[in-house]
Amino acid sequence: MRKTDIKLFIYEIRKMIFSGYGWLLFLGLLVLKCLTLFLIPEAIDERILLSRKQYDKYLLEIHGEDSSEKRTRILADYAECKMLEDAQLEMEDAYRKGTISEEEWNEYLERYRIMQLRKNALQIFSEKAEQFQSTPEDVRPAAYFDEYGWKTVFLVQKYPDLFIVVYLIILSVRSFSIETQSGMREIILASAKGRVTLFRAKTATLFLILIISGILFACGEWTVFSLRGFLAEGQYPIYSLSLYAEGCYLPLTLYQAFLLCSIYRLTGAVLLGLTVMALSVWIRRPGNTLTAAIIFIAVSYVILILFNCTGVYIHTGQLCPGRCLYYLWEQGVNLAVPLIVTIILTLTIIVCSRYHYSTE
Repeated sequence: MRKTDIKLFIYEIRKMIFSGYGWLLFLGLLVLKCLTLFLIPEAIDERILLSRKQYDKYLLEIHGEDSSEKRTRILADYAECKMLEDAQLEMEDAYRKGTISEEEWNEYLERYRIMQLRKNALQIFSEKAEQFQSTPEDVRPAAYFDEYGWKTVFLVQKYPDLFIVVYLIILSVRSFSIETQSGMREIILASAKGRVTLFRAKTATLFLILIISGILFACGEWTVFSLRGFLAEGQYPIYSLSLYAEGCYLPLTLYQAFLLCSIYRLTGAVLLGLTVMALSVWIRRPGNTLTAAIIFIAVSYVILILFNCTGVYIHTGQLCPGRCLYYLWEQGVNLAVPLIVTIILTLTIIVCSRYHYSTE
């Protein structure tokens, strides 16, 4: 790299970060993201709120990896619960008629009282036991644990990170649009070679800033979830969660799946930012580029929602990694394929933009 290229690269970094208070925008969005994650309620089953102590007590008894013995016990306990509930009218009638003794009636009442306390917990765990019955024998057993922190984490991963999306759009739109609109580009670098040098410097600068900012956003997310206690017991398979318990038997622990989601989201953000930058070369005006970027993201998100696997091969698919994990396993697609496809698509757009920028 020539000395002039290095100087231009450093100049572009300073302009992107400090011109227009780019660093303040980043810090503001990062703080807003962390506050939002702190305020998001835990995605806990409402039935637990009715009998939390009984849920915790029963969880201690079955905590850990699933087994046929545990499933049999849970389903038997829940069946007994249903039997006691269904027999209520019959037992009351028998007691009134005197066909059962006082001792038998008191024994039934005590069992019925305990059943009412444990009913919600047993119902929750019986549902999980039924889900775990379909787990293939050749994969690691799922586990019973307090899953609702991790459930919240992966629910967040199902939607785009609006804070980093806003940041990358504003940063990318400003790459070429302002200079093109003001006419300064032709004055600064009139030759085709000079334009290629400027394009290369802007692309490298944006790439570096998006990588660093994306990593910092991800670190903020991990920090908040850790402080809230959501990342405990991440050694269990991802299909231990009710979100992925049916049909998503990825050989990943919860920690590994969350790390993969973070990488997916970082990659999607960087590629989307570079794509918006490339589009700004053609569209020129910042307002028009911003509108085009918003429409592109909205349309690609709609495609992801409506067409599932088709949508994971475009940028917004990587911004919603929680959906990608399920869709790709369901279709038997390697997790690296969508990233490769999106990288090729982005590089094609960048190369075309570079040619257009140097020849117009």
